[in-house]
Amino acid sequence: MNLSVRQVLEEAFAIPHDYVEDRIQTVFVDGMPVDNIDTAVVHNGARMGLAAALPGAAGIAMRRNSPYAALRGDITRKAEVAAQTEDGSITLLLFNLIMHEQGERFLNRGVESVAWRIAKLLKEHPEGEKLVIAAPAEATDMDTLEDWLQKNPEATVRLRVEQSE
Repeated sequence: MNLSVRQVLEEAFAIPHDYVEDRIQTVFVDGMPVDNIDTAVVHNGARMGLAAALPGAAGIAMRRNSPYAALRGDITRKAEVAAQTEDGSITLLLFNLIMHEQGERFLNRGVESVAWRIAKLLKEHPEGEKLVIAAPAEATDMDTLEDWLQKNPEATVRLRVEQSE
């Protein structure tokens, strides 16, 4: 993968530039706060968290380009040189308003998760939404799918959510 945070957000996820600049105030890559989304690299297997402004003094210090960024010292993600681009995957964590405003976009595109999480979601999913799950051929209906998910809790499963008309 090895793309900058901005490339991941704007090119790979097609999030508009203005939204990235104005709304995504806090970015973490592998647990480290990011100030410069053009120089922080997201590698294959990374965990990236996105949030609007977080509350309190800690939230202010963690915000991108915060005047209080010095308070976080050595934990800030430093500039990196992006290596050769390759296919990859990341774990994306959406918080607060970003989750509410962008969550549907990702669920409509499709996400991958482990089977036990999908099984839990199936038990709790709201009516009026259609879940499209890329399941193995042997899971021909919802009962056999739920059984397969129970028997293969660590398997990777692709999920897409569609709003019913």
